[in-house]
Amino acid sequence: MRELEDHQTGIGYFETLMRYLFSIRADLTRDDFHELVAEMKELRIAELIVSKYNEMVG
Repeated sequence: MRELEDHQTGIGYFETLMRYLFSIRADLTRDDFHELVAEMKELRIAELIVSKYNEMVG
């Protein structure tokens, strides 16, 4: 159950990030988006967000 909760929290953060990106960058192209996704995969941003959340919640 905890794993599912963490997964849903990570997805929620990801959705918020995507909304933010699209709201501040009206000129965001498909190529720009793919580049951002590639960078996020490289940085494993989703794992980082969930990890930081877990540290804060304890």
